[in-house]
Amino acid sequence: QMTFSLSNLIVPGLAGILIQAVGAARAIAANSVSFVDSALLLTLIGAEPRIEPAKSATSLRDDIGEGLRWVFQHPVLRSQLVWLTLGGLGFFLALPVTLVYIYNVLHLTPAVAGGVLVLEGVAGVVGLAIAPRIVRHLSLGKTMWVSQVGMAVGIMAIPLASFGQPVLLLALALMLTGFADSVQDVNQVTLRQSLTPARLQGRMNATFRLFYWGSWPLASFIGGALATWIGAAPTIVIGGGLSLLVAVFIALSPLGRLKERATSELILES
Repeated sequence: QMTFSLSNLIVPGLAGILIQAVGAARAIAANSVSFVDSALLLTLIGAEPRIEPAKSATSLRDDIGEGLRWVFQHPVLRSQLVWLTLGGLGFFLALPVTLVYIYNVLHLTPAVAGGVLVLEGVAGVVGLAIAPRIVRHLSLGKTMWVSQVGMAVGIMAIPLASFGQPVLLLALALMLTGFADSVQDVNQVTLRQSLTPARLQGRMNATFRLFYWGSWPLASFIGGALATWIGAAPTIVIGGGLSLLVAVFIALSPLGRLKERATSELILES
């Protein structure tokens, strides 16, 4: 999870710098090489996965149904899926529009934009490093909604860059967003894995990805339509506002009421 989060946070910034140096087309071509590298690295994995034999023959439909039932019948997992998906709608609504805002409103070069996104990535790395300390101080449930507030405030602060010192204000807003996102992400993944038996891990993760990542294209489409209608800055504020509203519901849900100071304190319900 840490390597996945790091790549999501740091690579977009490096891409901006690369685009400035060699152009967008060559940057995309260079990025395609990374997929070849990934395929080659996969061949180096020598360990065979340990697969538990199924107690009885099941169909794909049965497996999907079992994953959905497990998540939606568990109060913490259910609230986590519902509210983080809705919070993600706000985040993904603002995300692509932010790039439009950076280039078309602030008129920053790809290199400067990439440098700012690298700073967001650095803040995310710091968030990953101190996430356990934050949970010990706040509790797991409070960490989830406080980090949601942090992301929302960071998103809504992005348009403040139009009122002076655009690079500094944009960097501060994105650094807050990246920091809070990392703290929440590493804890929410660990939480749902801790609450799920080994044999249901894949089905549980598939359910979360169906809803959470499935909302991404829908939110991006809505964000693009809103930005065309009312402009990039108001759309970003709307996305942040939706994320902030979700923080309230997280705080009131079973997820937000978790008192544990570490995910290791949770009792697995099989």
